[in-house]
Amino acid sequence: MDKNSGFPGPLQAAKLIHEALRKAAGEVKGIAGQLETGNSLQGFKLAFDSWAMALVFHLTQEEAHMDPCLATALSTSYGEDGLDSDSILKVILALSSVGRSEQMEMIEEVFRILYHEIGNTSLITRTIQHLYRQVVAMGIAQENHLEAKEVMVLPILCEGMGDYQQLALIKTLLIDDQSDNRRWIVEWVFERSDSDGKAILVELESRFPNI
Repeated sequence: MDKNSGFPGPLQAAKLIHEALRKAAGEVKGIAGQLETGNSLQGFKLAFDSWAMALVFHLTQEEAHMDPCLATALSTSYGEDGLDSDSILKVILALSSVGRSEQMEMIEEVFRILYHEIGNTSLITRTIQHLYRQVVAMGIAQENHLEAKEVMVLPILCEGMGDYQQLALIKTLLIDDQSDNRRWIVEWVFERSDSDGKAILVELESRFPNI
């Protein structure tokens, strides 16, 4: 992540989260694609659990914190241009809601398959095919959602929010106040970031105590 990321200010770290989620999706798809009849599900389950946990946290925090910020940012960015910011907001929130619901349903389906396989000593071909199809569909749904955020939501937030507001918002996406390990998600993203991304995360986190 650098100055060419397209998102100035602290919200550039949102792209780091997106890239980490994309990388995790690719890893899980790769594992699912290599499963064969008779294999154990342990490796797949570990990778999927990690991806799903991060994705569910991100989607939940988006809804709780990013969506409310969007109304204010829209009013700031477009209110003086005579555009109907309320209509724009309704469309974006509707798309976001559908995207989140679709992904949550897919995650639940994979967990249902995994639960059904508890106690089985080896995989059968039908289960492998079902898991692979679900993982591919999840990856596509996630990509559609992340692209929508990058094209429609983040530019509006970056334009309509100041540096302090952006920092407060990105903190909610990187710090889990409900967990015993509040830093688990920033650590998860850090592990999947390049050197530039790691530097951005370290710098941002050093500013979180001021929020």
